[in-house]
Amino acid sequence: MTTRISKLGFPVKVMGRDDLKSNDARRAANNPHLKVSLEYVDKILDYCAANDIGLYRMASDLAPYATHPDLPAFHSQVRECVSELAALGSKARALGLRLSFHPSQFIVLNSPDPDLVRRSVADLLSQAEILDLMGLGPEAVLVIHVGGTYGDVPASRERWVRTWETLPEPVRRRLVLEHDDLRFSASTFCGYTVGRGCVWCSTTSISGAGTRRGWICGRRFRRWFRRGLWARLPRFTIPRRARSFGRCLRWTVRRASGV
Repeated sequence: MTTRISKLGFPVKVMGRDDLKSNDARRAANNPHLKVSLEYVDKILDYCAANDIGLYRMASDLAPYATHPDLPAFHSQVRECVSELAALGSKARALGLRLSFHPSQFIVLNSPDPDLVRRSVADLLSQAEILDLMGLGPEAVLVIHVGGTYGDVPASRERWVRTWETLPEPVRRRLVLEHDDLRFSASTFCGYTVGRGCVWCSTTSISGAGTRRGWICGRRFRRWFRRGLWARLPRFTIPRRARSFGRCLRWTVRRASGV
């Protein structure tokens, strides 16, 4: 029997259908609402199912202005959509679709500005609540990057870890960390994996002196496999050299499964 260990999908915008919207993007003056966004996502799920697409990354502003400090009228959207969220989550599970969020670049947990960190945590908590109310499993994650270096890489890394330790439980349970190719590579941050907040190993972003891409991927994949954390497997970004991507993907999956 062949076990499917990955699902291919896409983020936010449906490129194959111009008529499908990802979220209610109206201005605050026009009273946008999460309920409208969920109606849009419901149609996107149908599109995914019809095209054998197994993963969809929802828009980070699915609930418009839900945590905006100056717009309290929008803060109750998630609670107002409990039944709609449950229904959409049930549909996603029935279709075998994996859903996730990748909060915007303004979500920074290692910022030296405590107010920015506070607002970032509020956004993450809102999105974690959405996933929980949808009844989705641990595969429905919140993907973020470490953040900036602010002229001091070790201090920036330590701030991230300290913030992690204070995160609300729903956020900690769903948060995954994706390294990048500019500031924090896999080799830079591997030793800072905390709890279930596993470092992602995107084959196009693994860098660092003395790092072998396949070795990093294989080691991390095998650890996830043994711990039953297939939900933490990365979404691969296909590089320009697709042939090298294919070789690396086949190699890392073999290493992960021990075959």
